[in-house]
Amino acid sequence: MLTREAIAEVERIENAHHKAIHSTCACRNHGPKAWKAWEDAASAWHAQRYATDRLWEDEFLADLRGSDRQAIDEAILFLEVDPWYFRSGYLKERLIRGLKAAQLTERDRKRLRNVIWNVAGGKNRREYRDYCSLAAVVGNCDLVRLLEDVSPERDLDAKGKFGYLLSYLQQNTKLSEPQR
Repeated sequence: MLTREAIAEVERIENAHHKAIHSTCACRNHGPKAWKAWEDAASAWHAQRYATDRLWEDEFLADLRGSDRQAIDEAILFLEVDPWYFRSGYLKERLIRGLKAAQLTERDRKRLRNVIWNVAGGKNRREYRDYCSLAAVVGNCDLVRLLEDVSPERDLDAKGKFGYLLSYLQQNTKLSEPQR
């Protein structure tokens, strides 16, 4: 079972490998030792295996779309932790698309609404439109009200993303009042 700590460790190691590759790449033409250092850094990166590798597998995606409980929990956990490393955005897109096809519980939907809210208020990312399309699946009137109440004091990037998300929800969903 995937944990927050395991995901954070993947992020730390992946970023360290990426940094090593870039720092050695810049000097690799300065002689055989420099070339070897770059090759070693690249080889170490390629040889690394992570706890999150399973999330890339087609079998995992099939389990996710088939509403396997563990797959859903691990996918949501990865999105909640929101690691930022080389290719993590592509993995998030893949997980989001799988989650859209899964049968989600109300608890899952609530966790995903929190993820979407945090992403909208955070840094820009390539998978933001996928988060918006996920919001159309898991969103509710409470999320729309929160988006409508975003204060003008928000920084312009976040305010723009909140506005885009609100507009997307208004155009692509018919939300009903939450059940009490």
